[in-house]
Amino acid sequence: MTIAHRKALDHVRARSRRPILTDMLPEPPADEGSPGGWESGPWEALEALPLKQRQTIAYRHVAKDIPEGRVPMTNERDLFAALPTIDDDVNRRLHRRLVDAANAAGLLDVAYRTIDTPVGALLLAATPKGLVRVAYASQDHDLVLEGLARDVSPRILRAPARLDGVAWEIEEYFAGRRRTFDVPLDLQLSHGFRRTILSHLPEIGYGKTASYAAVAKAAGHPKAVRAAGSACASNPLPVVVPCHRVVRSDGTIGQYVGGVDAKRALLTLEGAA
Repeated sequence: MTIAHRKALDHVRARSRRPILTDMLPEPPADEGSPGGWESGPWEALEALPLKQRQTIAYRHVAKDIPEGRVPMTNERDLFAALPTIDDDVNRRLHRRLVDAANAAGLLDVAYRTIDTPVGALLLAATPKGLVRVAYASQDHDLVLEGLARDVSPRILRAPARLDGVAWEIEEYFAGRRRTFDVPLDLQLSHGFRRTILSHLPEIGYGKTASYAAVAKAAGHPKAVRAAGSACASNPLPVVVPCHRVVRSDGTIGQYVGGVDAKRALLTLEGAA
């Protein structure tokens, strides 16, 4: 009787789990594409986050600003559909607010911007201590920024105003109105003998050149010619720290972090070529 009772229960339970035919369900919406056709950066970044993070950000920063009853928000796509389009002007305003808030909270460790020069676009980056990085386009600005986030701080933002002074001095230099730079420098990306070499490079006057051997000797290690060349090749502050004024002992121009053409252009500008 016990066995029969249990089998009867199993039969009833199995029958309750069998699917029941019903009308065709509506086709689910496609997952491809971006909400509302937006293609701007913030929404692409938001879409790349895991689902729970997207929902947290959306309901924390956006849902509270949408009048109740405006749209039946049954999922995050309904929420996105209720938002206004974010154009370039809105993006700029949001970015300025982000930079201002980070500055006010002391959270902006590295500020950067780019400027156009006769030797191409230069990336400028600064910490509160001073200018920490100058990079040519050939060095890949995105990779340079990744390196700064890794080696200096991940709290890095595009904040052009923080580098207005540096940009002005570089523009004056290329216009022939400046021979030395007065901006404070942060040499934390150079260490040991390389930093020693870089500290001696400003001693090479505007319009002058010096050999790698002479620079090594000035740094107190006359036999460290290759190390002097390596320090120049890895100079994190080209143009401002004038490694372009270091040439080979035979007078040939030698290599340069921004390319031989850029080095020749700088020397020609200074009248040293």
